[in-house]
Amino acid sequence: MSRMRPAQLKLWSNNVRGLNVPEKRSQLLRQLWAEQVSVAFLQETHFVSLAHPKLENHRHPDVQKTGFAILFAHSIPYLHKEMLTDPGGRYIFLKDTIADHAYTFACIYSLNRTQHTFLAKTLSKLERFREGLLILGGDMNMPQDPRLDSSRGTSAIPTHYLHKARRVLNTEYLTQLHDANIGNMRHSDHAPVSMQMSSPLFKPAERQWRLNETLLTDLDARTTAQQLLTQYFNINDTPDMPSLTVWEAHKCVLQGHFNSINTRCKKEKACRITDLTKTIATLENAHKQTLDDDPYLQVLDANSEQ
Repeated sequence: MSRMRPAQLKLWSNNVRGLNVPEKRSQLLRQLWAEQVSVAFLQETHFVSLAHPKLENHRHPDVQKTGFAILFAHSIPYLHKEMLTDPGGRYIFLKDTIADHAYTFACIYSLNRTQHTFLAKTLSKLERFREGLLILGGDMNMPQDPRLDSSRGTSAIPTHYLHKARRVLNTEYLTQLHDANIGNMRHSDHAPVSMQMSSPLFKPAERQWRLNETLLTDLDARTTAQQLLTQYFNINDTPDMPSLTVWEAHKCVLQGHFNSINTRCKKEKACRITDLTKTIATLENAHKQTLDDDPYLQVLDANSEQ
């Protein structure tokens, strides 16, 4: 019996500024899979309600959409119970259970005007709707800390509305939070926000090995594998060695060979992505400080290479 270990939920939120371009949708879904996102909250999808494209693939098949979207990874065994949406496409609330634990997932997009009245009504609805742990993602278009997040150091939104937003949140669950991060701008002029938290789920402590079939199309990998097998059978296929043992053992030899190639390729790809991420972060900081167009254009070029 395989050993199990606790699995975390990775939550990811971003204002994507439109997903009607197929290539942009594909890039987004690839990023969610590569970062092992469990639940993604998307705002400003800009889909037409009667003719929206399908925002799904086999890794993130379950989607709710209008002007927003909440995507669940295929590996998350959630049971949907209830949903509340805004006809104007500004919020969606989902009431679900994961491993018999109650969760409420909410995605809110607030326009950059009359935020306080919209949030007052929306948060009141959310407070009545919620059940269990509330996870809220979205774009509120308001500073959480005006002293740091606004040039004037003050907020135009009345303070008691901010207190109401904090009252809705589940502060008793903060101990489940493991990590929070602000990523680089990639799909729009908004940076994604992500966090990892504890969950009632478990996953195998050791992953089951599967052959990376793309290696079979690599001429160098195939050539070295053939040479390795020839050498292996010349050494081990002897009269005193059972044929079944030789045959079963050669599979382990091949597995180790392809594992080494796959590990090397992964390390090279990880280094390339890490270098690109650092470059993008440096260019974004330069653009924020100088507001020059050159760093921003370089950011777009670097994003296209990911």
